[in-house]
Amino acid sequence: MTEIGEGLEAWAGGLFVEGSVRLRQFRESDTEKLSEWWRDPSVTIMQTDRMPVGDDATLTEMFRMWNKNDTPSACGYSLINHEGEFVGHVSLWGVTPPTMIATLAVIVGPEHQGNGHGRDAVRAALRIAFEEMGVNKVELQVWHFNTRARGLYASLGFVEEGVRRAAVYHRSAFHDQVLMGMLRDEYLTMATRR
Repeated sequence: MTEIGEGLEAWAGGLFVEGSVRLRQFRESDTEKLSEWWRDPSVTIMQTDRMPVGDDATLTEMFRMWNKNDTPSACGYSLINHEGEFVGHVSLWGVTPPTMIATLAVIVGPEHQGNGHGRDAVRAALRIAFEEMGVNKVELQVWHFNTRARGLYASLGFVEEGVRRAAVYHRSAFHDQVLMGMLRDEYLTMATRR
């Protein structure tokens, strides 16, 4: 094998592994845990603009859509920790020429938070987006009140690009949605520092 081929082989071997997590194909058995987390109000309020969430059939179909992986414009993976436990999910979607912008979403089960799984999942998703999918920008939306997630994204190099004012209504008040993004050049600069 050529030196280039060996380098690609090594790179591909680590594509779906980052720190505390390994990305794997979604399994139907993951639906039960995802549904449990999605129905947990402390998780739902950080993920979506309304509560309560849909019925079992609606949730199952949503999770399947996140994981179709049948087009180059999107991908979704289950997160597995070193013990082999399902701990969350990460997805990228919406990539279309000529802009090549992907939207990122991540969910980590409440009982698995605080272990670096979210940070590692985002790093792995960024690697897949920029190094495999040819994306020029990864963007995300996060509620202003989700300071933990905003801090994580900023620490990974995401830049605040704007605010949708009064975009969600919870607890008798309107809250802003923060738009954050990372460009390919910013990712490459960050990746060389690691």
